[in-house]
Amino acid sequence: MEIKIIRKKELSVLLESDWFREANQWPVSRARAASTLNSPLAKEEDVVLTFGVKGGKLVGYMGAFPDRLLVGKEKMEMAWISCFWVDETAENKGILALALLRNLQKAWKNRLIVTDLSPKAEAFFSSSKQFVLWEKYRGKRCYMRLNLHQLLPARFPNSKPLLPVFLLIDVVGNIFLDLKNKIFYYNKNLKNNIEENLFGDKTLEQYILEKQKSESVQRTLSEMKWMHNFPWIKSDEATEANKNKYYFSSFDKNFKRKNIVFKKETGEILGVLDVLIHKGQMKIPFGYFESGAEKIIGIYLRNFIINEKINYITIYNEKIIKLIEESTSMSWLARDFSRPYYIHKKFLKELKNHIPVFQDGDGECGFT
Repeated sequence: MEIKIIRKKELSVLLESDWFREANQWPVSRARAASTLNSPLAKEEDVVLTFGVKGGKLVGYMGAFPDRLLVGKEKMEMAWISCFWVDETAENKGILALALLRNLQKAWKNRLIVTDLSPKAEAFFSSSKQFVLWEKYRGKRCYMRLNLHQLLPARFPNSKPLLPVFLLIDVVGNIFLDLKNKIFYYNKNLKNNIEENLFGDKTLEQYILEKQKSESVQRTLSEMKWMHNFPWIKSDEATEANKNKYYFSSFDKNFKRKNIVFKKETGEILGVLDVLIHKGQMKIPFGYFESGAEKIIGIYLRNFIINEKINYITIYNEKIIKLIEESTSMSWLARDFSRPYYIHKKFLKELKNHIPVFQDGDGECGFT
């Protein structure tokens, strides 16, 4: 088995290689690679990917998302483990996984954090002697429409033969739910000044900087623009044709992302929400707003959810959870979730007593 290490400056060579063009499985999607190549956070020498190949076949990979953590006045370069996959049929899976992890540990001097994990990945990191649970954020998922044909087969694979039945239930149920939401929750009189994607607005840039002073990452407006311009999920035909070559999600014909700015009639900013829609799920990776702006933002969110036919919304930000709970009561079901953050023990020791403050979209979560 050969284990490769890829730096940012080597990504383009990988994408243009004969092996990559002919491979049935990719260690990185073209969209993720383009995002990394254009990242304002990644240096040319940064290790962004490590993967194993046996007999020309991909058997596992682990990715790194270069970032920084702000601790006091110090800006600490670090990385989020952004993806982790090992072929179930590969021999010595555990040894391979540890070898991939060691490569990232060495490259990033143990400055690693990982979150938004699948159950298998969480089991790997939670049982690791190298990582510990650092923080756990409360989350809330509110279901606005029926989406049984996606949710049930994913959770109960043996139910796939019932897919036509689930689809029929979804169609019939959503006719009534959409009508109910339109009649009781839609507001046609929304008059506030609302604008989108003002990435060159200096006033907005300063507003965000002021609001995020206590945060651990402090994603800038220009970095949000990069995330919008180079998404990990795309809707073009080329991505659809190759979607099965990458294990993680890379294609969604209905993928959308908006940066929504709320203003008073005087032009003063009331708040900003960065909204992402993927497979009928809505997330708010970044959000800041003034006290007293909850009502107008809540009305906008209700209208937005109805117009975009959002099936469910998932939030891991206490302030936005409270806003959602108070202003979007049209959900037919709400469930509590949690998002664990695991950190390398040596990095935690280096941080001493730092208590992290994250936005929902900090790390790779801001892309998916």
